[in-house]
Amino acid sequence: MSTARTGAASGPRCPEVDITALDAAEALRRELTGRGVVFGMARDKQDLLEDLESYGPESIGPELIFPTLPTALDAYRAWCTAHDGGPDVS
Repeated sequence: MSTARTGAASGPRCPEVDITALDAAEALRRELTGRGVVFGMARDKQDLLEDLESYGPESIGPELIFPTLPTALDAYRAWCTAHDGGPDVS
């Protein structure tokens, strides 16, 4: 059984993102990664995706950004199935 943990952030949509917000998201991603948690995001607007893409190589990759929370959960369940079941998410 896998010991990897995952989390998906889903919050209110905001029209503009500044460097402070991107720095905070990256700091959270690094902290969680250090704890063995894979950080993903759901319900993001195209503007945020473009900002994340241009932010830098360590930012959240497109494979961990999902259009809706259900698609994030579906991806997590598929990952669990591919990795010996993983933790249960119901």
